[in-house]
Order: sequence, then C-alpha cells, then structure tokens
Amino acid sequence: MKNIKITDGNKKEKFFDIENYSFIEIDSDSLPLSVYRIIIKKTFSDALDVRYWFEEIIGEKTEKIKFFNPNPSELIEYIKNYEIDIPFRETYLFYDINTRYLDFLLYDIDKIENNIIFIGFNIFESELHLAIKAFSLEGLLLFTERFFKYCEKEKIALENKKNLKWQQLENYILPSEKLKHNFLCDSFLEKTLDERFFSIFIKLFQEFDNHGYINSNSLKEKIELKEGYPQEIRNIDQIAKFFLASSKLTIKDSLKEVLYLHNTLLNSDETVYVLSSHIIQYYQSYWFEDFCTNVLENISTSEFKITNIYSGRKFNFFSDKNNLCEIDIIFEVKYKNIYKIIAIECKKTLTESKINETNKKVKEKILNSNKKIIDAHISIGCFSKEINFNTSKRINNKNIKYKEGKIHPEKFELQNMPKLEDIPYYAFSISSKEDLKNKLIILIEEIFKEY
Repeated sequence: MKNIKITDGNKKEKFFDIENYSFIEIDSDSLPLSVYRIIIKKTFSDALDVRYWFEEIIGEKTEKIKFFNPNPSELIEYIKNYEIDIPFRETYLFYDINTRYLDFLLYDIDKIENNIIFIGFNIFESELHLAIKAFSLEGLLLFTERFFKYCEKEKIALENKKNLKWQQLENYILPSEKLKHNFLCDSFLEKTLDERFFSIFIKLFQEFDNHGYINSNSLKEKIELKEGYPQEIRNIDQIAKFFLASSKLTIKDSLKEVLYLHNTLLNSDETVYVLSSHIIQYYQSYWFEDFCTNVLENISTSEFKITNIYSGRKFNFFSDKNNLCEIDIIFEVKYKNIYKIIAIECKKTLTESKINETNKKVKEKILNSNKKIIDAHISIGCFSKEINFNTSKRINNKNIKYKEGKIHPEKFELQNMPKLEDIPYYAFSISSKEDLKNKLIILIEEIFKEY
C-alpha cells in the first residue's frame, strides 16, 4: 500500500512542495491518516480571524512553529493546481479535506520532525468546522492536545467525532484471524452467560481443567443441586448437551501411568464426561474472551459509555511483522469529553505468575513502542490461585477485592521519541457474570478518577 512522506529538500519525485519540504508517495505497511474533524462552538468573522485565533493557541512563532502562508487560502485552488489532470495515484493531499479554506502549519516540536499539518476549515454563523490532516500521528496528538487544553481553559465547547488515540490504534491493527463460531459454540456462550447456569458451568470447568474430564456423578450432582432436583429433565439437558460420555482407561507400565479417554462406552470401565469436540477448541481458545467481551459490551451506566471495542486482534506497534502484539480485548470508553483506552487479558486461571507475564508483555509489546496507546491494563481470571488481592472496596454490602499496581516501561531515551510513561494495572477473578460487570464498572471509574 502507499502512504505520504514529508522530506527535506527539493525531491524529484515530489507531487507537492512548500518552502523546503517535499511530499512524496512511498510504499508502506500503514495507510495514510484519516482527516480528523472537529466542530468549535465559537463565532469567527472571516478566515483571517481564524488564523489569529490559531496563532494565539500555538503561542510565539519560531522557525519550528509557524504558518507558511501570510493568509489562509481557498482549498479549491490547490485541488485545481495539484489534483486535477494528473495520473492516478493511490494517495491525495487535498480532496478528502472538503472545506473552503486551507492553512499550512509547521509544528516541529518534541523531536517530531517535518510535522506539517493541513488545517482546513469552514466558517458558519456560530461554529467553526475544522478538518485537520497530518502525516505524523504522534505530531498530530501533540498539536491537538495543546488545542484541546486551550479550549478547556477558555471554556470553548467543541465536538470531536473520534478519539485520536483510537484512530492511532486502528492504524496498527491487523486483519482478524479469529475463527468463525458455529451455532453450537454460540449456544454454549449464551448458556454460560445465563446467570441460572453460570455457577454450574464454573464448577464443571474447574474439574475439567484440573483433570481433563468430569466425573459422571459430579456432572449430575452439580446440575441437580442447582436445579433443585427433581425437576424437568430439560433443565439438566441444557447443560449436559455440551458434554460427551467417554470411557476412562488407565494404562499402567513400569515407567508411568497413562490416562486414555475412549469415545466408545465400555461397560467394564468408568464413565466420565468431556466437552464435545466442537466445543473444546472454542472453550480453550475463545470462550472466556467472548464471555468478558459480551459483559463489557452490555454495560450501561450514566457515568461513562463504551464507545469502541475489539477482541482477539493483533497489532503491529513496532512496524515489524516479527514483533506483533495480540490483545484479548481493547476498548475505548468516554466520560464527559475525556476518552481512555483500556486493554484486557482474559485468563481462565489467573495466578501471580500469569499476572507478571502479562505485565511483562504489555511493557515489551505495547509501552516500549512509545505509541502511548493504552491508559490502563486489566487481567481477568475465571478462576484464581494464590493471588494477593491488595485492594478491597465495599460495594452494595459486598467486599470486592482486586490487585493493583503500575507497569513501568524501560527507562531509556529512544531517539526522536518523547519520554515513556507508566500505566496502572489491575487484576481480579470473578464469581459470576454480575461480579464481572460490577468490578469492570468500579475499575473504569477508578481509572478516570485517578488517572
């Protein structure tokens, strides 16, 4: 695919230049940045009034921070001169801005070189509609951060349709490799999400994970105890249909003992239950991730809103195909006009060592890329073993426990990169669907409050 690069000097292959900067088309693993649109609730008299306002925002002009032209221009003139009657290209500079006016800003700060930003705008009676086009996402983040802080300080209302950090994230996402689920897997997920059956499934899953099978008596006891046996047999079948009866064979020799599960029942051998062949791969690879995603997607609260979510996706934060990062769940959440991006790791069995491994992965695969993608990380376990949950809160007459701390990136200076930052992490296990929902709400609110 093609992208646009800004270079110093007069390049032969350029298709646009301004002062001593050339714009060229290059082969790239990433697409060009989308135009970022914002609506400003403020009245302006004309295009020059808008220019003066931006000069006030950016502060003192220098050789590294300046507008190139004396006044804003008409965008249509650049389209006529540079993007009409030309050979087809994969990339264009001006067509997608779609405004009346255009300004060019050099914003070379914090080691972001050749950071030229196109500012398109339309003036309406009581609004300014901005279309910001940049060629460095890190540079765009720095500029818009200053812009947003100014508007907040001056109490200027604005609407930004998309969180830039989420746009940054989407720039690194790879096509999904997740297998499509069949009807039986969907039915399995649906039943585990049903509060009437969740506690039964959890006990069965623990036994299955520990031994590789479920004892025949154990299956019936757990279901019958929950359902208040005797009841209609269909209540038992709603769970039992996902398990197959097998014969457990123990093969002994002088060196070791081997357990062999035979899918044909033999009268002389003990009968046990295993997950059906269609379900077992889904259970091991995707079930808990899908379970947590479903609960997260259905959280409804007046305090915040889940605005975007991905599950089971890989990301190329280092622009290196041999250094990819897989994230179980990553989501964007909005509180008032503030956005946060939170990543989640889903573990069926959560331990201290797995929390440490996950935090190490977050540090090496995400934070050390210095993309400043995520604001916090959460590890969630269906079960847990010997974890020091160091924080406790009482919510609705219940004690909710979780582990919290900080993930520290490598403390070194990367060339042409700003300083790396710590992020908070949290870890907890669940006892029910409602418990998962409550803990997610508490921690999301905590992240906005503290960070």
